Amino acid sequence: MDEELKETSNLKAIEWEKIKSKLRFLRNSTCEITKEYIGGRDKFYVHHILPKEKVGTDEMDNLILLKYKFKKLLTSENAKEYLPENQMYQKLLKTISK
Repeated sequence: MDEELKETSNLKAIEWEKIKSKLRFLRNSTCEITKEYIGGRDKFYVHHILPKEKVGTDEMDNLILLKYKFKKLLTSENAKEYLPENQMYQKLLKTISK
């Protein structure tokens, strides 16, 4: 059973890499907040607009391509405390809510 689980996990990881590559291609490797180019060796973050926990999908229209620095803004447990006045965060929220 552990081998089956491991194989399923590996297949999901491979599929996610394909999705990320396709998104990068479709969005011209451009951060959807800053409009800056994300180079081939640069770290980036793919964000689900509607989270998978809330029935979001891996479809391209539910994903946005961001510079890696935005991951912390979106995943921080303290976001409500220190982010409301952060202009970049506000721009990010505006982009996500399109």
